[in-house]
Order: sequence, then C-alpha cells, then structure tokens
Amino acid sequence: MSMPSLASLSKEWDAAEAVREQVRSHRCLLTWQGADKKVNMKNAALNYSVIKPLAKCLKDSNNEVGMHHVPQLERQIKALFHIMKLEPPPFKEIKQEAKKIKAFLVLIKKKLTRDQVPRSRLFRLLMALVFDPDLKDRV
Repeated sequence: MSMPSLASLSKEWDAAEAVREQVRSHRCLLTWQGADKKVNMKNAALNYSVIKPLAKCLKDSNNEVGMHHVPQLERQIKALFHIMKLEPPPFKEIKQEAKKIKAFLVLIKKKLTRDQVPRSRLFRLLMALVFDPDLKDRV
C-alpha cells in the first residue's frame, strides 16, 4: 500500500491561519483541552486545521485507508517552522507532536473501520474527508 506524498503538507499548514497562529503563539502544532494531552475526539476537533490535510490523503490508490509514518510527519513539522522562519523546537518535541498527530489519524481510522458515528461534528467531518476530500457529500 503506497500512501500519497506529504510533500505539500507544510505549505497547507502554513496556509491555514489557525495553524499559523497556534505555531506562532505556542511554538507547537497541537492544542489540547486541559493539562493532559489525551488523543480523543474532543482534542481531534480542537486540532481540526492540523489534521484536515492529513485526513484528506489517508486513502491510497486502492481506496483503502492507510497510515502516514512518524518520520514523514516530523519532516513536515520541521519544514513548517522553516517556512515560517521560526527556530524549530527540539527534536524530542517534534517527535512527540508527530506521534500525537499519527495517534489522531489512528483514532479516525479506528472509528471508520468500526463504522462508529461520533457526536462531534468536526470529528465526523474529519472522518468524511478520508473518502470525500472535497466534501461533496456534507456530513
């Protein structure tokens, strides 16, 4: 299973005002509800702008839901900081962010494979983006 390239991901993040604001103010991509950094539907909805471009390209050419790798995500996080002309955080923090982003994608894939319909509208939109990247059929 070959996943689509993430080469333009950092540019998509840079084009999203919510992502740019988050990176400039907190020097990280993800935002969290509360002190604990749990990967759940509420936090996925909070990070909609970060996850959206990734959800769009989770489906491979065989119409199967795949998964992106942490090193790919790490490179794109570094590239975003480079585009924004900011000093990137330490490698350990970049790796943690990449792992959390992947965990959000795993959560989306898990909900899709189990045919579960969450109450969160934004999370349903993320799930819909996997198979309908242009959202022609609104959720």
